[in-house]
Order: sequence, then structure tokens, then C-alpha cells
Amino acid sequence: MSRPMLASVLLALVLAVALLISFLYFLPPGMWSSLWDQTVMGLPFLLFVFAPRSTVLRPF
Repeated sequence: MSRPMLASVLLALVLAVALLISFLYFLPPGMWSSLWDQTVMGLPFLLFVFAPRSTVLRPF
């Protein structure tokens, strides 16, 4: 991996972490359980969407 590409990937990771921390910091008090429930309920959908095509179960 070239140096500029590595720097841009690291910058993107740092910005993503900063955005996540700021989102969680400004979350209203009482939203933690609701956010957790939504995340757990959304996991099967995300696994279905992002799974490689060979592992996705097809009905026919």
C-alpha cells in the first residue's frame, strides 16, 4: 500500500471514529436501550445485505 493511500485510509478511519463518538455523546439519555434493540434487530438484515453472493440463501 502506498503512503498516500495509507494516510487517506487512516484519516477516513479517524473521521469515522470521531463521528461515532460525537453521535454517541449527543445521544439523549434513555436512547441507549432503544439504539441497542434497533442494532440487534438490524443485524440479520445487514448480514443478508453484505454477505457474499455464494453464502446468501436463495429460495430457488
